[in-house]
Amino acid sequence: MARLTKIMAIFAVLAIIVVGCQNQPNSTLSPTSSAVPNMAPKFILPAGATLDSAIFYIFVQTPTNQPVYLYRVTQDWAEMTVTWNNFGSSIAPGAYGSFMADAQTWRSVDITALAAEWFNGTYPNYGFLLKQLDEQYPRTVYRSRENVALQPYLKVCYTLDGGEVCTQELPIADAEINQLYPNDNFGSLILLYTGWNSPTSLEKQTLVKFDFEATPPPPPPDLGCTLTIGFWKNHAGFGKQANMVSPLLPIWLGTSGGPKSINVTTNLIAYNILSQNVYGTASNGITKLYAQLLGAKLNLASGASDEPIHTLIMDADAFLANYNYLDWTTLTPTQQQQVLDWQGTLDNYNNGLEGVPHCSD
Repeated sequence: MARLTKIMAIFAVLAIIVVGCQNQPNSTLSPTSSAVPNMAPKFILPAGATLDSAIFYIFVQTPTNQPVYLYRVTQDWAEMTVTWNNFGSSIAPGAYGSFMADAQTWRSVDITALAAEWFNGTYPNYGFLLKQLDEQYPRTVYRSRENVALQPYLKVCYTLDGGEVCTQELPIADAEINQLYPNDNFGSLILLYTGWNSPTSLEKQTLVKFDFEATPPPPPPDLGCTLTIGFWKNHAGFGKQANMVSPLLPIWLGTSGGPKSINVTTNLIAYNILSQNVYGTASNGITKLYAQLLGAKLNLASGASDEPIHTLIMDADAFLANYNYLDWTTLTPTQQQQVLDWQGTLDNYNNGLEGVPHCSD
């Protein structure tokens, strides 16, 4: 009985070896890994960081003195299901870089340009493909991510807050695709290949994928929106439109309690100011400033941002606390120009031209 058990155990081991080797008959190392690598964490480029470099490293197990080229992949693939046939030729034209497989050591490719295109959303990140262009022999052999001691990696360096940070990122997937076995998957092997082994062999290529993304910038602040003085005049309660002005009052034109300030306490006062024919005329710069300043403050009371005009409003209010429309002709040319500049900027603001968008009426 003990002998029978021993024989059965031997057959079980042989079965495991046969199954493990059936897709890779020419491997000089055991084709399957002794331990499945842990899933690499996603690398997230911090908000506000600037990508400086992204260098891909791969360990060449069997050098061939052949150039190897790196291409952007254009469709997604899965490590344990990708094959030569279902991958097809899903690469973008034009190599992003290359290296010489000329020694049993680490070789690298600068893929900063490709990583930047992934980070900024120009292309989706489906990884890249390694291939040789010239049919020369033998093929190049590399260590895969299943060989955890010498697995490929990506060195990413970025600048954040004036300092450089570098990290070493591990792949989330790599796989050989094999033209000789076009419907078989080789995602669990500890070796990767590119090129041709002999004049009678077919091509092998290598896929590699890293999982990373950039932190999206924070959404822009809600600036609200602005409406013109014509809108507010038409919605002051003296026409067919609803009275939208009264709920936003009172509003000071000038500082509170200033000797020449106007306290707009009713929709009638607001209507007269916006009409520019009671508190002076439209040829009076202070009359025009009254109207545009009131329109701007009605917009602010409705939720529009004051960021573009905050300082201007304080300056205009300080001025209107001491000057009213009756003083227009007594102002110096410099003072008059300042008033006209204020009202012009406020006019632009109310029309959505100073950084806060215009509302859809």
